[in-house]
Amino acid sequence: MNKKGKFKLTSYVIEDDLIFFKSRNKIRKIVAFGILRTTIQNYSTKIQDILNKFLSQRSINFYTIQINPNKKDNILVILNLVDVFKDEIIRTFHKIIQNIQEIHDIQIIKKSNLEAEFINIIQVNPIQFMREYQRIASKKENCIWLKKKIKKKSLEADTSEDIKILIYFLDLEKITNATNFISVFSGLVRDMNLPSHLFFNIALNEMGNLTISPYFSEICYESNEKDILKEINLFFQGQLIQKVKSSGDLLFKYLWRITPINRTFNFDKYSDLFLLDSEDSIDYDDFSKLKEQIEFNLQENLIQFSRINENIYLINDSLLFCICSNSLDKEILSEYYGKKFIYILILNDDLYAKIVEMEDFNEVENVKILNKNEFQDFDFEMLKAF
Repeated sequence: MNKKGKFKLTSYVIEDDLIFFKSRNKIRKIVAFGILRTTIQNYSTKIQDILNKFLSQRSINFYTIQINPNKKDNILVILNLVDVFKDEIIRTFHKIIQNIQEIHDIQIIKKSNLEAEFINIIQVNPIQFMREYQRIASKKENCIWLKKKIKKKSLEADTSEDIKILIYFLDLEKITNATNFISVFSGLVRDMNLPSHLFFNIALNEMGNLTISPYFSEICYESNEKDILKEINLFFQGQLIQKVKSSGDLLFKYLWRITPINRTFNFDKYSDLFLLDSEDSIDYDDFSKLKEQIEFNLQENLIQFSRINENIYLINDSLLFCICSNSLDKEILSEYYGKKFIYILILNDDLYAKIVEMEDFNEVENVKILNKNEFQDFDFEMLKAF
């Protein structure tokens, strides 16, 4: 049986670029956290493989990738190490850093900055958190509630500074394109202008298999509460996020970057979440990838769309975007002509040449023909105007 230590959330020491918590009961256990900073562009398969190697060896208890949507492309990797000997934890941490720095110059968060990064996901500094706030788990609202303490000589606290932390589970089975998901999701949240964080907890299950558990936090004050659950699920056209139920240890799990949910996913299936497609050119021969690229561009620019069929998108209920390989869908075009603005991307060079030579077709209003070269530089953002 794996017995658990008892820890105090606000009792820790910082030493050797690690933040240490020591068990307060008879179970001799030390828990430590180290934080690394990099960018989504520099987070490569090699870094991921190194972390997973140490995780598989159980040198790391777990690690969590943390993304702040309001700090574009900036990510933190929080390492959790557990042992009965502090020196062993320090040696393991240095070994991990050495392995990573052989392939990439990653930044280690140090000392006072380490404390700030560890605590700031609740939007207050450590001293303020300990002195000025009391913690309440609100089961009614399913949130962590940090209420401002009542000051001396005051009858009531200033509720305008109360902080609600809502945590949502992300159902990865609802996403259609793992490679582009973080960019699209972050852009959507950034557009809402809310303090928030996206987390991916990576650990081993009981069978020794790598798992990933995604969740998302929203920081609310009285002045900025929004129905983010409804907005995000509407945008992704499904139940992508669900609110996590409140519990007495939810704040503890949140600060320690422990997954607050029991559901996990197979890591290998979703490992592409963190890896950008570095190809700038579009593969027009792979029709499914081309459509993925179009949908990504629409989502990244926060443009609402739906599919009429496999090759035609309805955008903002006012514009048609058609992909044609060898022939035009005349039936669809005649149905929407005069009612919608129509963009037609023609992949076949011979077909494009024939159409541009047709004077009658080129004189048609509200229809724009694109070839592959024109589409390469196409500005999707302008579709917001329709």
